Amino acid sequence: MERETWIRAGMVLTVLVLLGLVLITPGLLGRSPELIAYPILIVGLTRDNSTLVVDVGGGVGAYMYENATLEVLRLDANGTFNETIMENDTYGMHMRVPVNPEPSTFSLHTLFVDRQSNYFETNVTVRVFRDDDERMVLAFAFPDPQDQTPGETRKYPPAEDFRWVLPLRGRLA
Repeated sequence: MERETWIRAGMVLTVLVLLGLVLITPGLLGRSPELIAYPILIVGLTRDNSTLVVDVGGGVGAYMYENATLEVLRLDANGTFNETIMENDTYGMHMRVPVNPEPSTFSLHTLFVDRQSNYFETNVTVRVFRDDDERMVLAFAFPDPQDQTPGETRKYPPAEDFRWVLPLRGRLA
């Protein structure tokens, strides 16, 4: 009888110690962001190939960000477009960007800050053009060395769009 009491007391104590570790560990690790806080950048082209649709928001589900910035700048001589959206306390943002005339090249910059002051940021260069078969192509490259993937990622709309999880860059002071 006494042995069973000690075993049960040991199990209760073990559960309490594990619970304490679960609650204390995130504070010791610097409070890494929740999975739901990681934003995802989605870029697609409308069916009539006239507009680039840029959307950034929670990758797993709705998450309110403390601050969000989306900047799009046209880099070629075929036209001009320069727009920046900055919002506080937002779940995400989107922008519609005219691509005509083509070919077009755009620079996309995104910066999101979550409620724990972690910031997620990326820069992407987007080229919109027609290939030899007259299909529309969205080509993505990363000018930032820390984001670089080998070569260029190509997507063929409307069946495909580009999705990229914004990487965690650090914590604001």
